[in-house]
Amino acid sequence: MSWPLVLCCCSLLVRCGGESADLAGGAATNVAGSGGSGGSGGSGGAGGQGGGYGTVLVFQVDDVHDTATAEFHLGPIGQRCYSRAVAGACEILECDAIYPPFVDAGDLHITGGNKEVDMSYNVDLGIYGQESGDYPGGPGEPVSIAGAGSALVPEFVGDLVGPDRIEITAPSFMATTVSRSQPLAVAWDVLPNTETVEFRLTAPNATIQCRFDAQLGLGDVPVELLELLDPTTKGSMGAAPFNQEDVEVDGWTISLVAMNVAVQQGGLASAKNVVIQ
Repeated sequence: MSWPLVLCCCSLLVRCGGESADLAGGAATNVAGSGGSGGSGGSGGAGGQGGGYGTVLVFQVDDVHDTATAEFHLGPIGQRCYSRAVAGACEILECDAIYPPFVDAGDLHITGGNKEVDMSYNVDLGIYGQESGDYPGGPGEPVSIAGAGSALVPEFVGDLVGPDRIEITAPSFMATTVSRSQPLAVAWDVLPNTETVEFRLTAPNATIQCRFDAQLGLGDVPVELLELLDPTTKGSMGAAPFNQEDVEVDGWTISLVAMNVAVQQGGLASAKNVVIQ
């Protein structure tokens, strides 16, 4: 699951072992365990047998394009990705190439302000697709996400607020090289509606994922993690602001995520291919 290196709507977020939305990829990744107080689970009906995890992601791509995606899996969180090393707000993630089986969670209903969108499970894709449309989740906008449930997944509902679009002021996205011999400083403008800024630096052998408190305005990627990345001419880095609420119901952890774009100076997306040395 991944998300735009625009941060691709998904890869950023979402920690793999409580996954997270990914900076550069495709669908949503589970971000369980890093969110706020969470929403409230529904009655569940006959669903939820055995437990599992899921993510529903609403992403503000730009001023006129929004997208949403969702996926649900049976089994424990973290069975695809795990943390190899942790330092400060950052960790090294390693993920298996094969995803656990996808399951249908019933229809999803997303509302906020004067916006209302329904999503249905795509049997061919195994997920809810990356549906484009006019979704709630703009800066400070309330978002409510409800799942109707199915034979396997319980009903759920939760609420969160759309994050701000922020500007990354460090590292410079004009630079093409990242050194593994010194901490990498990350800084951004502080805005009131954002809880978390995620930064990722990826090499072929592993990914460093950092989740910083958005209200601090700065953080750094420690040397002890940078040294674990292989030198490469095919690295990438990116960032995104997001808010998250986790719903716990009938053995399921369902992460509801609202994400916006982090931009660099001049308004360009904060994603870039880099040399790691």
